[in-house]
Amino acid sequence: MDKTLDAPQNKVSLFKTKKFNRHDFQKNRRMRLEAIPSIWPTRGQISSGFGERVSPFSREKDFHEGIDIAAEINTPIVAPADGIVSAISQDRRSGNMLLVNHGYGIETIYAHLQKIIVKKGRNVKRGDMVALVGNTGRSTGPHLHYGVFLQGVPVDPLNYMPDEARYTGSTQLKPYPYSLHLGSYRTLDGAKRAVSIYTRKGLSPYWTKVNLEAKGVWYRIFAGYFSDRQQAEKFKEKYRLAEARVMKTAYANLAGTYESYNELGGIVPDLEDLGYSPYLIRGESGRSRLLVGAFYSKTAAEIKCLELRSKGFPIQVVSR
Repeated sequence: MDKTLDAPQNKVSLFKTKKFNRHDFQKNRRMRLEAIPSIWPTRGQISSGFGERVSPFSREKDFHEGIDIAAEINTPIVAPADGIVSAISQDRRSGNMLLVNHGYGIETIYAHLQKIIVKKGRNVKRGDMVALVGNTGRSTGPHLHYGVFLQGVPVDPLNYMPDEARYTGSTQLKPYPYSLHLGSYRTLDGAKRAVSIYTRKGLSPYWTKVNLEAKGVWYRIFAGYFSDRQQAEKFKEKYRLAEARVMKTAYANLAGTYESYNELGGIVPDLEDLGYSPYLIRGESGRSRLLVGAFYSKTAAEIKCLELRSKGFPIQVVSR
């Protein structure tokens, strides 16, 4: 009995001597959060969910260890969390395939890839581009097969994804296709001076860099985002912006969706350093879309999208 009573006393005394380090605790907690695959790896329509389904090939029931996200070929795929590229392979069924180990027993898998951008052993951060959507292997069309494994067991990726697109399976949010065009400037410095003036008036202006061929590169200054023309006209009247024109800028480039400013990391200053003007549109779900540009046509948005992708940003064209 004496030995039995002594045992817990010894454990208590050992516990008391161990000093609690708040810094280490917060660091470990942050590392665990960074390892959770909490953003969409790519944008598109969910064409097949997690769990039991009828196989599109055998027409028999099977278990789908992930979700399929239908998207155009060469749509960027980003790492949904920090990790290390642990495997790259190719086979007839999955095509080009990539595996990322996020630590803490969490792994993510990406299949049917058109191109793999990273190499085995590379460390990746959440939001880093790792591959492009493809149609390789046994596939019914261009899409990403995306899976999440916890201690080797497949789990539903939607449990970790933002709610804003979970139920729709797409990026279709409340549209804001109108804005106010405040003016156009030949130089970036001129655009920045104009933005500074309008900011002092209480606006949150942003610019779109456009190449007008023979006329050269121009910077168009816009303000606001509105669901209809009438809403834009009221805003114009409220701020006495006689020089402004209501324009339908139905397209933009999506740089990601975020729940708070803390999630943005360095993407905003990186874009600004290259002469772009990113801006946030807050959605009804509470998350915000980080957009670049406001374009009259989809073609103009696609041209800018290719430019941004060439500089390493996982951007895609969306309806605004």
